Amino acid sequence: MSDLVIELDASDGVKKLVEALRSNPSARKITVYVAANDRIRSIERIREFLVNNVSRTIVVYAKGGGQREA
Repeated sequence: MSDLVIELDASDGVKKLVEALRSNPSARKITVYVAANDRIRSIERIREFLVNNVSRTIVVYAKGGGQREA
């Protein structure tokens, strides 16, 4: 089983996420770290995209202030 870890900045959009998924289509677990001012909204947007388009295990974290939050 392979894992895919994606780190997104506040300015990154779904395009970067799609490119990462295409680079490793066999990944069974996807972990996304999001750095954004409005982390909750960013996480919800990314989670909604993944749930609607990907049928794999998805973990999304918000990253800020030098630490990661679930």
